[in-house]
Amino acid sequence: MTGEVPAVMPDVPASLPWLPRYGESSLADLGSSVLASLGAAGEPGVLGLPAADRVCVLVVDGLGWELLREHPAAAPFLSELAVGGRALSAGFPATTATSLASLGTGRPPGLHGVLGYQVAVPGQGWLLNALHWDARVDPVAWQPGSTIFERAVAAGIGAFRVGHSAFRKTGLFLATMRGAEYVSANTLARSWPRPRPPCGAATGRWCSSITVSLTPPATRSGPRRMRGGITWATSTSWPSSWRARCRPGRYCT
Repeated sequence: MTGEVPAVMPDVPASLPWLPRYGESSLADLGSSVLASLGAAGEPGVLGLPAADRVCVLVVDGLGWELLREHPAAAPFLSELAVGGRALSAGFPATTATSLASLGTGRPPGLHGVLGYQVAVPGQGWLLNALHWDARVDPVAWQPGSTIFERAVAAGIGAFRVGHSAFRKTGLFLATMRGAEYVSANTLARSWPRPRPPCGAATGRWCSSITVSLTPPATRSGPRRMRGGITWATSTSWPSSWRARCRPGRYCT
């Protein structure tokens, strides 16, 4: 790869309103499309992803298509991937809690109920902070629909969620990503794929799997912060190393 990144990413409006394309190409369609690619019956694979045995979804919180397009030199590896890719629209509002809920349930905000950073608790007169949650609110009662991880397990597909140990039992996780085997990774290095052990009925290990790995927010300040809010987490070397390890014969947990 040369030092120059082709500036041919599809031109998505950077300032004009862009309505979420639910049921066509939105973040809410990603999880169900991944399950469809893994062979789960009944999942609407509207994104048309190719068939796969194992899929790793790497989530860089706060790093959107426009930021990547505006600063391709800050993350040339990801920019190169985006050249041949297509943009997915976030839901409304495009905030972390709502987006993670759409990703984890495969449904738009109006169906999963995590409608923003803070949501009014019906009949109670106070607001629920979706990221920090509140013990007075039952996560499953708030979002009773199945998650993509529960549907994966029901279809005989392994389901893993990689993230910081502090998020292991949060209300947001239980509401929107329950059903996954949680793998704690408090550093980026711990989230790297590891050698995949033998699978099948004899070993009790999954041969097909979906893994969602969440990195620290791209907009978080730090000693190695890069231009435009893209941090060291999205530099050239780290994502390319992550992909190199996530190759046939390895699994991403």
